[in-house]
Amino acid sequence: MGNAMEQLLSGFSQSTGQNEPSCDLSSSAIRLVKAPVRADLSLQLEAMAHVLHTTPECLAGAILNAAIVDLEDHLGEALLGKVQQECQVILDASRPENNPSVVFNSGGT
Repeated sequence: MGNAMEQLLSGFSQSTGQNEPSCDLSSSAIRLVKAPVRADLSLQLEAMAHVLHTTPECLAGAILNAAIVDLEDHLGEALLGKVQQECQVILDASRPENNPSVVFNSGGT
């Protein structure tokens, strides 16, 4: 298990369970993704979320965030470089000036 996943588990084990952990679902720094999960693991996720006083969506997001961080730590340098290049391609493509359906007026009135 990677360091990010260990930190996630440590945070849950140190939680008193009195307050629901914050879960940001609307910030501009957050992206919602859909992902297939096996039915048996979905049931486990729901049960864990209930025990940890959070929602399955928030717990799934926390687990996925930690898993991605841990996975990056285990990628070889060449593969990590390709991932970083692809991130830049995706960011460049999402800029308004690169989207023909968006009118970009830098002088703006």
